[in-house]
Amino acid sequence: MFKNITSDITGSSDICHVLTAAQFSEEPSLSFLLPNETPFVVFKSTKETHIFTDLAYISIKGQSATNTRRFIDRHEYYESHITNICFETAGIGATDRDVELKFNVGVSGTVSIDIWKKEIDVAKEFYKRILKLSHAQARNRNLMTSAENALQKLTFNLSSDPAASIMSSTDHLKSRLAEFQPQRPTKPSNAEILFPEIAKELTSNPSLTRNLNGLFIVGVKKGGRKDEWYLLFKPNQPPTISRTRPDLSSSNATFPIVILETTDADLLNIITGGLSGIEAFTRNRVKIVGDMMLATQLEEVFNKAGGVTKVMEYLRRAKGNTSTAAKPKL
Repeated sequence: MFKNITSDITGSSDICHVLTAAQFSEEPSLSFLLPNETPFVVFKSTKETHIFTDLAYISIKGQSATNTRRFIDRHEYYESHITNICFETAGIGATDRDVELKFNVGVSGTVSIDIWKKEIDVAKEFYKRILKLSHAQARNRNLMTSAENALQKLTFNLSSDPAASIMSSTDHLKSRLAEFQPQRPTKPSNAEILFPEIAKELTSNPSLTRNLNGLFIVGVKKGGRKDEWYLLFKPNQPPTISRTRPDLSSSNATFPIVILETTDADLLNIITGGLSGIEAFTRNRVKIVGDMMLATQLEEVFNKAGGVTKVMEYLRRAKGNTSTAAKPKL
């Protein structure tokens, strides 16, 4: 502590010694290095430490030698360029005690490292090494710029390649041909089969949902597609079930809203009773956001719409119609 106070008083708290490799194992500031990072040069004073590793330049500074608070600033070589390197020698006399190494790194401005004059030979050697590092960074930047320019030219040449143009024209002809070919019947999803049937059942029996009030937004995923179904229930009114978003702007009433998301297969399991709503939620087979009390009523709505027997009949009839659909004619 007395040494630190003295260095503050004499103004030498920022003049660094160059640590030897044997001293690295006892240097606490090296604990800030990343795993497997190797220190090459360490300049250390009572107030600040400068570390050059195989990956970065790291400065550790305090307001004074006696203040234990330190600020660590790290600059990776691959993104922080070292430029404007200068070296200032010491003058003659006892008052001029240090040499100075200056450089810019990244966008942080000028770094100044004061080194004791008696260690000038080591300081000059490091000045040469940091110059080489700066030159290597400049070469890498030039190589990267050249590579980017080459890729841009390659992309341009490919886009103007006659063969590529022919392929593009062929793709256009194929799409035109597809317009005149019969379309294969697509298999409807479970949601596309069940929701319209549920809507018919509930509309024909309004008493089944007489006291239900709220909006269910059900997202159903199948393959790479996701459909949204809107199930709107108002007291003493027929329900609205469709993929068209309902307009609630003209209504003064406040609707509880719940958003659910599941797969088409799990939707079938829930509706047919093979998977309860609580089980689906706890097993993360259905995601629910919004009014949880309203969400618990959806399973009851499905049951009121006809239960397992009618649902299976809907599926059998719909899939039978799909398999026996007539082929389109030219």
